Amino acid sequence: QETVDAPRFPSVLVKGVVQGVELPAKFPSTVEVPLIGTVSFHGIDQPLSTQVKVTFTDADHATAETSFPISLDAFKIERPSLLFVKLDDKVMIEVKLVLEAGKK
Repeated sequence: QETVDAPRFPSVLVKGVVQGVELPAKFPSTVEVPLIGTVSFHGIDQPLSTQVKVTFTDADHATAETSFPISLDAFKIERPSLLFVKLDDKVMIEVKLVLEAGKK
């Protein structure tokens, strides 16, 4: 938290558009679709292009999952060292959303 200045930048924000997701004819069902957007981290925005796995358990419930690497250097984060060896530049971000249809 100290390395990424968490008090000033407490979260990683992923914004994007997923296209091509349609309600399947049978359940459970899983589809993979592209996500195009941005990652905001440490006050910097970087473009993002990844695949999202959407799993429908029924017509009202689904989960969306993805993971992608980011570069600490690209977000201008000084990598800490342990015994004079710097932390790897690549960090994996994992995202899981639990989705539920709105009730009227």
